Amino acid sequence: MSSVPLIGYSDKLSVRQGEIISFKVSSTLNKPFGASLKRSISADPNPKGVGIIEKDASKYFKKTTYKSRKQNFNPGSYAISKKSNK
Repeated sequence: MSSVPLIGYSDKLSVRQGEIISFKVSSTLNKPFGASLKRSISADPNPKGVGIIEKDASKYFKKTTYKSRKQNFNPGSYAISKKSNK
């Protein structure tokens, strides 16, 4: 596989009640994709650890389907600048 068909991120890692969080998704799939929200309690992938614990958060965001569209993704720290006209 030369690319990941579905990739996304949020503009914040966590929010307090009443704050807004945005999700950015790029999909090269040839069909719509579904999105749902879960509250992450633990993201420990260690088999001897607590494990991954998530709680349903559909009361804040109902499961929704979106049309796939490819969007540019620049992971890590980066900047995009325009050449000066000077």
